[in-house]
Order: sequence, then structure tokens, then C-alpha cells
Amino acid sequence: MTTLINTKHSPSKAVIYCRVANSSKLNGDAISTQRDSLRTYAKQQGFEVTSEYMDNGWSGHTLDRPAFTQMESAINAGEINTIFVHSINRIARDFLLLDKWLCELNGRGCKLIAVDGSHMLPAMPDITNLVRSLKKGQRLSINQ
Repeated sequence: MTTLINTKHSPSKAVIYCRVANSSKLNGDAISTQRDSLRTYAKQQGFEVTSEYMDNGWSGHTLDRPAFTQMESAINAGEINTIFVHSINRIARDFLLLDKWLCELNGRGCKLIAVDGSHMLPAMPDITNLVRSLKKGQRLSINQ
């Protein structure tokens, strides 16, 4: 029996994605805090962060954001197999948009890890847990 190994990805390499909707000084600190937290967490999990994608001042109601688009290109080129985010709502706040993107991401063999525990791929999300994750993330962002 022949075993095929995908050498395109290194299991110990990852990228981080950060997003805040408002680019004020306060939120500039928030995006830096997200980045620092993600760097630390990835390192603790044995990952090397090879790239950082940060959308400062961009809404979560669209995926048409500069850093997100760059990250998508890298995913499509097979350069990324693991993405760390602070919470699932950093990707999108629109449930249908998020669900579609997560399904596409899973199909491309890429893993998403939300460090707040709200989501992990490649296991397909069950709808109840995904809705809870979105609500939790929205509640947390309102309180911040």
C-alpha cells in the first residue's frame, strides 16, 4: 500500500488573522493586543507564525477586506494550512457568509483555530455550536 503525504504544507507553520471594525487609537491597541495574543498562543501550541494578516478598520459584514483577500490568495496557493484568530467573529459577523467561507476553507484542507475556543476546523461546525460561538463573540465585543 502506498501512502501519499501532502508535502505542500508544514504542520508546524501557521498564520494569524486580526480584524477590528474601527481604526481609532483605542482599536489600534485592540488589534495589537489580538496579534500579540495570537502570536503567544500559536507558539505555545508549537506553531511558527509565518505571516500576519491585519484588517484595521474593516467591518465583519463583508469578506472584501485587503488583508483577508491577501490571506485568501495564500490559501488558494496552498501556502497556508492553519489560521489562528481571536474569535470566529473576526472572520465574519454575517452567519451565512461565515458558513459559506468555513465550508470552502474545509474543502481546501485548511484549519481555522479560534483561540477563545469558539471554533475549530476541519471538523465541520454543527449549526448550534456555530450560532453560540457567534453570539458569544458578539457579546464579548460589545462588552469590550
